[in-house]
Amino acid sequence: MPQPEVNVRIGRDRVDFLWRTQRLIVETDSYQYHRGSVAFEDDRARDNRLMAQAFDVLRFTYWRVVNEPDDVIAILRSRLNLAEQRTQIA
Repeated sequence: MPQPEVNVRIGRDRVDFLWRTQRLIVETDSYQYHRGSVAFEDDRARDNRLMAQAFDVLRFTYWRVVNEPDDVIAILRSRLNLAEQRTQIA
């Protein structure tokens, strides 16, 4: 699996993990920092800005990363493979 760039700025937004070639962003959210209506709205607006720039955005909770890492890795690998296939077709 290719290594991502970490804490990268894309326009006005900073993303947790970026696979630039595959145009994939992964955000890791903890309940502590992403609870409440303001954080919820901000996260969705940010995802929409990034998707408008043709990035795919995946979100994983801290709990899921810690407690279900195999599932997270499987989803991530699947999305990276899909992005790679898209790159080869284009």
